[in-house]
Amino acid sequence: MSKLKTPRGRTVAIVAASVLAIGALSTGGAVAADTIGARDIRPNAVRSQHIKDGEVKKRDLAPGVQRLLDQAGKPGKTGPRGPVGPAGPRGAKGEPGDPASDVNGGLEGEVTGTVTIAHIGGRFADRATEVGSMTLPPGTYLVNAYAHFDRVDDTQASTPVLQLAVRGVDGSAWGADYGTAFTGEYPATGNIEQTASSTKIVTVTEETEVDVLTFGYNADTSAKGSGNYTADVSVSAVRVG
Repeated sequence: MSKLKTPRGRTVAIVAASVLAIGALSTGGAVAADTIGARDIRPNAVRSQHIKDGEVKKRDLAPGVQRLLDQAGKPGKTGPRGPVGPAGPRGAKGEPGDPASDVNGGLEGEVTGTVTIAHIGGRFADRATEVGSMTLPPGTYLVNAYAHFDRVDDTQASTPVLQLAVRGVDGSAWGADYGTAFTGEYPATGNIEQTASSTKIVTVTEETEVDVLTFGYNADTSAKGSGNYTADVSVSAVRVG
């Protein structure tokens, strides 16, 4: 049987032609890739794994999406209160404060005592029973007045209303009112005690004597009960200005 023989020069020509054909195909593929457009991409073909991380910018998004990103989010619900943390370290000692005032807050005057109310009924200016007096220099004062009233003979019938009065002497019959307090009307008989109190801020423009007085009134304007009631009194004047 005869063998097919190919001349050497012909073999070389065939190989060269094959290489040129492959090169032409490769070049044609590159040119085609450069001309691929949006219409050449199938729907849903590009996915997350095909996009390099960090390559999508805000400007690449649709305007509506950009506006949503610019909007502030709605505040969420308040979460539960967390556990109380440990106490912090103790702070440094502060600087000393200003010294206490020797003008404001001091007890400027005081009247205390127990008296028997000598007169009930008539004019207060003429018949009030004096407990004591104090002198206040110019200034503003908080005047606290308190009295505890008691009946001496519980069987002696009378129904007065008893009074505690603090008066600044100003030349008038009644004086300037620095505090007034009344009890309720006493029952006719029985072991009855009552109290009355007053708190008032007063301003004294010049040195003034202040009297503390007790008195009583009956609805029928009589003098029943005179000398049958005692008053345990405490009055103080604290300077506040």
